[in-house]
Amino acid sequence: MNQPATVLDSLALEGGAPLRTRPFTPRPVFAEDERKASDAVIASGRVNYWTGGVCKAFEEEFAAMAGVAQAISLAKGTLALELGLRALGIGPGDEVIVPAKTFVATASCAVEVGATPVVCDVEPNSQNLSAATVLPAARRLSEASLMFLVHPTFAEADMLDTARAVVKVMRAAARA
Repeated sequence: MNQPATVLDSLALEGGAPLRTRPFTPRPVFAEDERKASDAVIASGRVNYWTGGVCKAFEEEFAAMAGVAQAISLAKGTLALELGLRALGIGPGDEVIVPAKTFVATASCAVEVGATPVVCDVEPNSQNLSAATVLPAARRLSEASLMFLVHPTFAEADMLDTARAVVKVMRAAARA
């Protein structure tokens, strides 16, 4: 039997068998009701926050569902992360713990507010942060840098309780 000379020779890119034969789900995926709602807003000509009522209605409904006084809708998750950092007073001179496996916005929003991202390893099985991976990094942060960013939010409850004892915690659900 012929064996590939190197691992590189067996890559699908080099003619080897692909590991995945099923195509990935195309993104984004919109349900019929979502498309109809978007079409209705566009057809109305009232597509911005001030002339249309859809965003305000969504914010009010979401705030009621979440049990909070106010909610803010934003154009993308990156802006939400940045706004969260600013609300917590994170800025120049601060450090933000981010998971090693994440979307680039998790670290870039820290840079946008002038903070320094501190990359923290993830657990090999869950691919998420844990108390074991976060606490060593959190203890090395300066006093003024009390920030810990969880993304995505599928983190262990005990890890969040442990982390809160050391740093501020901001949870992101952009991928939820």
